Amino acid sequence: MIARLGGQRMSKHSSGMWLLIALLTLVMTTTTNPTIAKGRGGGPWKNPAPDLTSELIFLGNPAMERYPERLEHAKARNVWDLQEKGGLIYGSEGDGNRNTGTNVTPPWIWYYDPVLGQFVLDYELYDEAGITFQVWTNTAGDIAMPGVDSLGSWGHVYHQVGATWQLYSMRSLSHMWDTEYYAGNSWEALLMAGTTNGSNSPVRVSLDGGDTWESSTIPVGEQAYAFIQIDGQLYVQSESKNLGFYRYLGGVHFQKVKTTLGRKGSRWYLDSRVRYVGNRAVYMWKRTAATFASGGIYAASTLDDAGLVFKPPRGYHLVDFTIASGGSGETQVYATLAADWDDDLQVYPQAIFRSDQTLSDWQPIAAIVGPNILLSIEVADGNVYLGESEWGGDTYERSGNVWQLPAELIGN
Repeated sequence: MIARLGGQRMSKHSSGMWLLIALLTLVMTTTTNPTIAKGRGGGPWKNPAPDLTSELIFLGNPAMERYPERLEHAKARNVWDLQEKGGLIYGSEGDGNRNTGTNVTPPWIWYYDPVLGQFVLDYELYDEAGITFQVWTNTAGDIAMPGVDSLGSWGHVYHQVGATWQLYSMRSLSHMWDTEYYAGNSWEALLMAGTTNGSNSPVRVSLDGGDTWESSTIPVGEQAYAFIQIDGQLYVQSESKNLGFYRYLGGVHFQKVKTTLGRKGSRWYLDSRVRYVGNRAVYMWKRTAATFASGGIYAASTLDDAGLVFKPPRGYHLVDFTIASGGSGETQVYATLAADWDDDLQVYPQAIFRSDQTLSDWQPIAAIVGPNILLSIEVADGNVYLGESEWGGDTYERSGNVWQLPAELIGN
């Protein structure tokens, strides 16, 4: 099934239901100066970047045809993550809140083809949602998607092999949070982390390319959330009574280690969207029930030098970040931020920041306002792609919208 939802600049008149929604929403979000945020933490903060709200190009809403109910299906349409691979922009969707009665299935992994200007449904999931794409550190740079809330009794991970998707099923794991590829001197391992039902370890290991899986030595009863590679070693964060880390020793063996990876205080969870810049792992922390990952961006080349490299301005929260190549091939890091809901303007003031590979020169490149959070960001060929969520106001029909910010507007 292909949804042909061609892109039109928001500031132009066009036919079509989705563009009409975008235009009507734009009117209500640009009636006052949007660059002043009265956020929590002592604002306001004035974003010196230009307001590019009216320059966003509406590409479409790939989930609206399947999940048309304005409110009931709003979360199912959320664009949880965006990931570029092979010139295509992959997106994830779904609603894992089974107990609310609003979740609908099945969700899909879809992609947007910038050349054809259309969305394609690529693979149907046997889970309530797919949240975060993982980029493996193998030569091919494979991508994988852990399934959240299996529709059956086994957890699932979806791994793209070439142009097709391969399904791995994990017995006794009901939620899958992360997946990783790790190479030793003479062997390769695939690892899966999830929530166990209490009878097995929360981490599974395959040493034969995914044909067979074994339980690791991480104790039964813990949950495993996110993998991270630092200084050639692989670690996984887990939870029992306290959050902690285990180091992978090879085979199915793990060893508990003491490290905070730069984050002091308990109950902070390592987000599974870990990326790598040179020899440094780049990552963010979040609280379990928080809308935003408000702890900032961290980096580490060893366990001893882990620390904060980007702290959002007062009143703003880090939402997402991504790694991309600049016009001359240099590495760039982009971050999306959002302030608390502004009751006066009835919008979320938001901003996009960019840094070079040093991770020390962060500059605001765009101010954007809207009634919903731009929950995900990806950059390809200098263009910024943004996925919208259902949080905020009464504009639930905008959840699932995908936007593009053209490269020339941000100096790419």
